[in-house]
Amino acid sequence: MNKYSKSLLAIILLAVSSACFFNVIKHNQDKAAIRAVEFAEAAFVERNVDKAFSLLAPVSQNYYSKEKIAELLITMNSPTSPAVVTATEFEPALGQELMSIFLVGENGDEKFYYRLELLGTEPKGYRVSGLFRGRGQYPPSQLRKPLPIKRLTSD
Repeated sequence: MNKYSKSLLAIILLAVSSACFFNVIKHNQDKAAIRAVEFAEAAFVERNVDKAFSLLAPVSQNYYSKEKIAELLITMNSPTSPAVVTATEFEPALGQELMSIFLVGENGDEKFYYRLELLGTEPKGYRVSGLFRGRGQYPPSQLRKPLPIKRLTSD
């Protein structure tokens, strides 16, 4: 074997062995957005705490009580809440089974800006693990992209 062949073989072996150590995470922003909008409709539009709580990731259900989620939803959406919510952008967390979906709610002239963190992957599905409301639009990010298909709650 010549020097070139040994180097090529070493590179191939390194690539194959490193593939065993790294888990490739496959995300699907549309599936995550659908789940985010489902949660937003229950939590923000309908204000249905039971349904919203059931849509949370198990880790979040174990960490927060239903009463704590109810308090959070009241705090986030008082005195008014959105009549409709649209998922507009996504941002995957590199190397993690986590994705953020950004949503904009509307009620007349009032706007509501949300970021939902969803645990999961394309094959496993997604569940909401964190919910945040901003005072305005979220600042831009290099990883955040517009959703190809905007998903919205029913009117």
